[in-house]
Amino acid sequence: MIDELERRLGALVERLVRERGIETPLTKPRDAKRVSESTYQAVAYVLRQHGMQRLNDPWLTVRLGEFSDAQITELIAAVGRMQPRYPAITNQVISEIGKLRGRV
Repeated sequence: MIDELERRLGALVERLVRERGIETPLTKPRDAKRVSESTYQAVAYVLRQHGMQRLNDPWLTVRLGEFSDAQITELIAAVGRMQPRYPAITNQVISEIGKLRGRV
């Protein structure tokens, strides 16, 4: 009985992961480059508060270097939406972040 429940639960979880495209440590490619949500949010916070002033800060450059191209694209869109409310986000900041796409 327990074995049957475990088998069914396992199959259900596998189906859910496949159907929803959920990434887990088992489904994520080993070479996938992606930062955690908390890192993403911290970088966005620093950029909106400090802009160009902190863009070359080692704390920020290390974290930006860990972003995937998709996350860079998302970050550009996010800071673009924030730009009207945060004067530190300039077109130059967005342009500099954009240069990170496609790097090796």
